[in-house]
Amino acid sequence: MSTVERLPVEEVMTRAARASQNFQSALFDGRVRFGGENPDGTAVEGVADIDGTMQEGGSQVRVHAEGSVILVQGTTETTVTIDAEVIVDAENEAFLRVNTLESDPKHPVFSSPVVENLLGQWWILPSSPQQPVTVFITPDPSLFRAQSQVVRVVEEHGFTQVNGRTAYHYTTEVDKEKLRVYLQDFDQQNDREFDEEEFDRVMGGANLTGELWIDAQTFVVLKVSWSSQDISLQNGGTFFFSFEMQMHDHDAAIPIVLPTDAQPLALPGVPEMLPTLGIEDLQLPSGMEEDILQQLMEGNAAVLPMPE
Repeated sequence: MSTVERLPVEEVMTRAARASQNFQSALFDGRVRFGGENPDGTAVEGVADIDGTMQEGGSQVRVHAEGSVILVQGTTETTVTIDAEVIVDAENEAFLRVNTLESDPKHPVFSSPVVENLLGQWWILPSSPQQPVTVFITPDPSLFRAQSQVVRVVEEHGFTQVNGRTAYHYTTEVDKEKLRVYLQDFDQQNDREFDEEEFDRVMGGANLTGELWIDAQTFVVLKVSWSSQDISLQNGGTFFFSFEMQMHDHDAAIPIVLPTDAQPLALPGVPEMLPTLGIEDLQLPSGMEEDILQQLMEGNAAVLPMPE
């Protein structure tokens, strides 16, 4: 399949880390699945197909997503479909444009003036240095970095083909203790107190596994996947997610143009909509869970050795 020399995993990961720091642009596409269920039976499950562009080494991202979310409360089930675009610039300013937003069965909320005014317009999303609003809207700009302080390579699969390129293929997993240390440092840097009990609750039954494909000649990451099934929510419910992304056209992607007509997103009536959908009590991941998911999308320094 390939005449390239097969290097040790530590050498491959080191070269991949170097390549991730040097690339300027790339295109990506993939699929994200997520869902959760609360003890009272309310639930959410969604899937989205994503494609987009990264520029300036990943500090600027444009994402287009088409997806659907099923909302369940008791015997009531509503499917919401959405087509939207998000741009995040180098200063972490985020822009949103919702192209379509519909529900089945038809729900008055999605034909309300609030939603109608939202469609087809670029909006500036609010955010804060502590918790950017973009965590669950776009892949983190470092999503495809090969290195991570919390990732362990547990199995080597030799060479395989990804979009016509020969690639190293690895099975990976998250080292929970390394993740604990990483989040402790993360909270300290952001003047927050790390919650040991919440970490143990969230990660106790979780098993975060993935796969990684690295170009055997250029050492850029060509493909990455992650999944987990049993992330615990604060209210006793559970949350799951999976995603798979591919990168291509490295250093050949077209520039991202920021919208010049975007308006601040401050639409009245959105909080009042939620009770009419029957999802006002739906529990979503807490700050700790968001931090954990975010770390899976960030690359840093030290690859963990394979177990003996």
